[in-house]
Amino acid sequence: MRRLFALRLSGLLHTAVIVAAIAIAGFSNAAELESQPQRGTPHRSIPPRGDWIEKSYDVTSVIQRIASEDGVSTEEAIVRCRTLLKFLANQGRPLPTSDEKESDPSIRSNTEERSATVTITPNNDAWQLDLWAPEAAHAQAQHLLQAWAIGGLRQIIIDARIVTSNHKLEDLAGIQWTSLMRARAASSHGSLSDELRLVPTEENAPSISAKAAVEESLPVLISHLNAEEHRRFVNAAQPNKGTNVITAPQVTMFNGQYAEVTDLVQRPYVTAVGFTDEGVQAPQIDLFDDGLRLAFEPQITSDGTATNLVSHVALTNIDDVKTVTANLRGQKATVQSPKVSSVRIDISAEIPHGQALLACVPPTHDRRDYTYVILMTKLLPVGTGWNKSSAE
Repeated sequence: MRRLFALRLSGLLHTAVIVAAIAIAGFSNAAELESQPQRGTPHRSIPPRGDWIEKSYDVTSVIQRIASEDGVSTEEAIVRCRTLLKFLANQGRPLPTSDEKESDPSIRSNTEERSATVTITPNNDAWQLDLWAPEAAHAQAQHLLQAWAIGGLRQIIIDARIVTSNHKLEDLAGIQWTSLMRARAASSHGSLSDELRLVPTEENAPSISAKAAVEESLPVLISHLNAEEHRRFVNAAQPNKGTNVITAPQVTMFNGQYAEVTDLVQRPYVTAVGFTDEGVQAPQIDLFDDGLRLAFEPQITSDGTATNLVSHVALTNIDDVKTVTANLRGQKATVQSPKVSSVRIDISAEIPHGQALLACVPPTHDRRDYTYVILMTKLLPVGTGWNKSSAE
């Protein structure tokens, strides 16, 4: 059964597909979005520094699922579970500080990095996993173990394409939409005092925060495509003038794992001017994203026929840059005000393997192009990437 699941993004929007068209700025009527867009529900793979703690988990159902689905012994299933979980828990681990090295003798060993430890031992008729890692790694581990108990330790290929066009490609490809959904912009009905969270500055210098934002309520069209419909749509997009196709690199990942793909440039702009102790102007520079950002988190269904995919797509484009000049302490000072448009689409959906999900944001207001997102998932054969002798 094809289903679209509700996705909650930052506590603001509650729809199966969440789209935000945003323009934020400093001095102009519209412009820059935050240089680090907010993520949806996917868990981060790289845990931040935090307290290292040990917790225990019952992984009996996980071990049984891996052994049954992969056709391996219980011992091999334990090795696979322990190996992958340790790798993901240690992924991107930060170096310890000097204070941590002084307080923890285990760090003052031959290795410079602190490493998470994973052990799996029998506990009566069950299997118990003990994980020593940062708190954030435990949150990730809980999510992964839950996904593995449901869908096993399989690998998934995710294929994503983003198409912008001034043509209705669905008509050219002969595709019918199956759902028309809405994504309402976040309204700000809170107290004005909630926004006044400025940080005190040194020497009684003023602290200022200002931005202009334009938010739209956007319709979203949805359709599931079989292999033939997917081929027709891709072919319809290729030869058209005014159509831009972005094919993201195929992402291969384990069930429940989080992955992020970026194809963007961070462009520097002088957005403010300060002064040194000698009274010399000191430009202050901010970086703005220009390009594509993707994030995925898949979970295979219990019958293995589909993947529940949480995906995040953010397209940002620097449309224009204006300058503002003022007399500052008797000197002329000029800053830049970039105008950046953004379309953000967050989708949580069940996609049958071998099929594709097509979402479209049609032109509204000042936007002239159709924005299409095509997502397809494919399962790799059972046991791909594992050496069956790894338990020896």
